[in-house]
Amino acid sequence: MIDSVGYQALIGSLLGDGGLTLSHGNRGSAGFSLSQSGVVHLDWLVVVMGLIRRLGIEFEPGCPKVRIRESHRSGEPYEYCYIRTRTNSLLTALHKVWYSGRKKVIPLSLVLTPIITLVWYIDDGCLAWTRGDKTGGPNIPGSSPQISFSTANFTPEEVEYLGQKVKDVIGVDYHVYMGQDKRYPGNTYPELYIKGGRGAAKKLLSYIDMPELIPSSYRYKFEGGCNL
Repeated sequence: MIDSVGYQALIGSLLGDGGLTLSHGNRGSAGFSLSQSGVVHLDWLVVVMGLIRRLGIEFEPGCPKVRIRESHRSGEPYEYCYIRTRTNSLLTALHKVWYSGRKKVIPLSLVLTPIITLVWYIDDGCLAWTRGDKTGGPNIPGSSPQISFSTANFTPEEVEYLGQKVKDVIGVDYHVYMGQDKRYPGNTYPELYIKGGRGAAKKLLSYIDMPELIPSSYRYKFEGGCNL
């Protein structure tokens, strides 16, 4: 039997920064990988590894690993960390559902749960505080929280579908904002914003309130938390 917690964590990561890659030029079986910029988020990779290992999936020796690569924007070197699994039949089956060629897609069979949403939020979610046209904070009077998800790798239609899932399951409204790509002027990408300010933010964060799975390096995404 497939471990439910591990499976949900894997799905949440596929919604976020995680990816599946086929070996042998799209003819082989699939492996999973997840990377984070810098080394501060090594603790999150350790959490994800522990959850996915519940599925009996093996990771490459030495994970999580730290490497240095060149920034596409500045050309400067920077550190990043990553985990990568060995190939696995479950991952190969998921690749058939989550990918069209090499592009990740949102399957129509997607079901949101607290664990799936939590992992997705830690990967791609953002909690910003504003006070009028100024930066706010959870302890600054007049500040309002705004939760959003970075969904640039999906189509606007897929992000609308995701937003409707969030609305149906959690009960918060949303809108899809088309952002401007700074690297490629004229290009746009969809981002999912949660509408409703403090009440909506509290409802979403309460839905994913699992402190035991939240690493210290990402606690800032829960600032104010369920006490909003």
